[in-house]
Amino acid sequence: MKTLSKILLAPLLCAGLAVQFAASPAGQTQCSLGNQLLAPIDLVALTGDPSCCAVEEAWGYYWVYAFGSGQIYQCKYDPSAAQSPTFVLSARYDFSNNMPPTIPADMTADEAANRLYVGGANGAGYKFKYDPLTSALSFETRITPQFQESLQGLCYDPGSGLGYTKENTNALIEFKLTNGVVTNVLNAPGINAFGLAFDSVTGTIWATDDGRVPRITQIDPRTGIETQNSFVPNPDPLGLGQNSIFCGADVMAFDNGSTTCQAIAVVLFNSRPALMFYALGPPPPPPPFLSLDGFNAGQIATLAVSNATPFDKVFVALSLAGGGPIATSFGPVSLTPPILIFPGTIPTDANGNASLQFQTPNFPALPFWFQGIDLQSLILTNGISPIIG
Repeated sequence: MKTLSKILLAPLLCAGLAVQFAASPAGQTQCSLGNQLLAPIDLVALTGDPSCCAVEEAWGYYWVYAFGSGQIYQCKYDPSAAQSPTFVLSARYDFSNNMPPTIPADMTADEAANRLYVGGANGAGYKFKYDPLTSALSFETRITPQFQESLQGLCYDPGSGLGYTKENTNALIEFKLTNGVVTNVLNAPGINAFGLAFDSVTGTIWATDDGRVPRITQIDPRTGIETQNSFVPNPDPLGLGQNSIFCGADVMAFDNGSTTCQAIAVVLFNSRPALMFYALGPPPPPPPFLSLDGFNAGQIATLAVSNATPFDKVFVALSLAGGGPIATSFGPVSLTPPILIFPGTIPTDANGNASLQFQTPNFPALPFWFQGIDLQSLILTNGISPIIG
């Protein structure tokens, strides 16, 4: 048993930890790379708009951007009927006065900050604010990046807080979405991306490549180099007798009513745009979960972590100053410096469970913030913010 008042002050070292890559699944399964998960969603039938070109899943909705009309459509997916899952149009937002009509573009979301970004082929970015109380979207500002490049392909890494863009030049550009400041430029030839999607499970970027052989391919954002994972989707999903442009994309956990996969949603643009879903692999395991019991003044409390790596170690940190967040290489840390770390590590059992008991300080109503990390997978637990009872 440890005494909370004796916990040592130590820095939470987050930078420089390597991203862990997930291997592509072997064999032909429902979640095999490139497997089509759902029948094509006819976006003209759904929205009435033939210029839909980008998709983003955020806040429980699918957002579809139409470049020709300046509209953003808010759609809800209902997987309850496994044989015929449906998409329903929830709301329509006209931003034609804020964004000039342009060629197909992409969009991405910072869900923690309630912001949606649309990249324009004119080189400008457009930031929108999502209201979690009303589920409404409103225009906020235009962003002019500090580089001469289209934002036709656009994605966001919630771990680093950085955005990426790449179109038809050699460069994969890393920059701050909030102000357009460039933080890195990588040589990434051979990919003409009309859409980018960040995969938080593997720490990679999926790009829609409209080169000589249209395909969807995976990029390591640390080097700009392609991995061995790519596939060629059906270029004519609606049977129109014409090829499509692979446009905006997003990666998410997808449930088609019977199978859950890690998937990419892609808009295939032609005279009748369609929304397609393709598997990227099996869903990730549930993240480590942190809980606290018996947090009462002067009594013994128990911190518990579940879903961690079996027969390994976790550690738990806390703050008295607040719940962050701090952007790190493996996700936002929900603690505000100064950060206190429990001395040593906590072993996990065969089921990936770990627990630690400590004596609660005798300070009723004092707030705390806790968070842990699995030292094998480098995956953060949830943050919790209990108050001493």
